[in-house]
Amino acid sequence: TARRYLGAAVSGRRIFLIGGEYNATALRTNEIFFPDQARNPQAAWQTGVPLPEAMYGMGVTSVADIIYIVGGAGSEARQYGVLAYDQTQGWRSIQEQPGERAAFLGVTSLSTYLYALGGQVGSLPSGSCYSYQAVYTLSLPLIVK
Repeated sequence: TARRYLGAAVSGRRIFLIGGEYNATALRTNEIFFPDQARNPQAAWQTGVPLPEAMYGMGVTSVADIIYIVGGAGSEARQYGVLAYDQTQGWRSIQEQPGERAAFLGVTSLSTYLYALGGQVGSLPSGSCYSYQAVYTLSLPLIVK
């Protein structure tokens, strides 16, 4: 699909190409590329679950095969904050983005955390930096009697 300002992330053995803009219109598109099937174009590309709202210029990354979307632009009436996608639950809103919603920001993951950096709020650059713990580890003692 022709578009610009899309997001891309790897989850499992798949590459997700999400959202974007074409002819000044935000898209809900979600396409999945299977590199293992690259020799067969019909099998290599599939259509995924569309975004709950059209957006572009968002930060996209993955942690533990869950794809996260932070920020972005689209319609003025955007209703979702941070979005998460996994195979079992589809797209879901997990929390509001702290501060003002930035577009064209950088998002990356390190260990169990997401980091959202910079971007643009309106026409001004943003110096914000946020972290979000995406995965929690719980250790329980084993007591044997």
